[in-house]
Amino acid sequence: MSIANTNEPVPALKAADWLVRFIVPLWILAGSMSKYLAGSVADLPPIYRYVPGLTDPAALQQAFLITIALELVIVVVLLLHRQWARTLAIGVLSVFCVVILHAMLSGATSCGCFGSAKISPWVVLGVDVALLAGVLFLPRAKAMPDIGTLRWLMITGVSALAIGGVFAGVHRGYQGRYSTSQTLDLHRWQGERWDRLGVFNFTPRAPDGRTYSPATFPEDRQTWVFYRRTCPHCFEVIKELSEAKQDVKTRLVVVDLPMMPGVEEALKLQPFEAPCTQCDKLRLVEGRQYDAPVPVVVTFQRGVVTDVRIGR
Repeated sequence: MSIANTNEPVPALKAADWLVRFIVPLWILAGSMSKYLAGSVADLPPIYRYVPGLTDPAALQQAFLITIALELVIVVVLLLHRQWARTLAIGVLSVFCVVILHAMLSGATSCGCFGSAKISPWVVLGVDVALLAGVLFLPRAKAMPDIGTLRWLMITGVSALAIGGVFAGVHRGYQGRYSTSQTLDLHRWQGERWDRLGVFNFTPRAPDGRTYSPATFPEDRQTWVFYRRTCPHCFEVIKELSEAKQDVKTRLVVVDLPMMPGVEEALKLQPFEAPCTQCDKLRLVEGRQYDAPVPVVVTFQRGVVTDVRIGR
């Protein structure tokens, strides 16, 4: 961080500088906001399957949100840091091109760059290559002066707000609001009757095709676990609940949240059977993506939610 050169005149922007400081960040911002508002983990490009540790839906959801937050930070730096902008733009556009080329070689019909909007990877690659060529070869200003302390504080503050907004918005139901995915609005469940929870609009079904709700079972106290069949941590929680001794008779119901068709296969996720024998095993309607920080453990007392826990 420097304050020594803040009084140096800023050279007039030329064509490449306009691309770097305005066009490229707007392009990245359009993609990140499309992913956030109208996308889901199902839209992650195939290259993510090679990242160590991304073996279950919870980790993939975090990777999805971190990707969006990182893109927003890049937008902030491109807009506010005149010295780093060109180098950062070249690096980011180069990475985008590699990701899209890998998606194309993997047979993907969309790179997921704009969430659920299925734009041909050829189109997105063409735009990225054109922007990269413009940044590299169009006329640009010679040397940009360093930024001062105030500009650094602005970058830090706006970036922090962007990152916080990405993760806070998930709990407020903004992430995936305009996509075919369904985000479970867990922050609103406490104290609500089961029939006011949106998740039951998607009809939990047993393998025999029958549908269920908390009103189906006679027990006043019920524990419902919303999980994914590819989530190892979910199985640990279900096993603990099934083996725990209860002071009050409690029915255990486990509900699998499907991912979009083809996602498990594309990301090579291994599904498992829920590890409980004295429980009712259900699955929400397929064909949609259900987003939640699984497992979600919900306690019903006479049909009313008395406790919502993520994890244990």
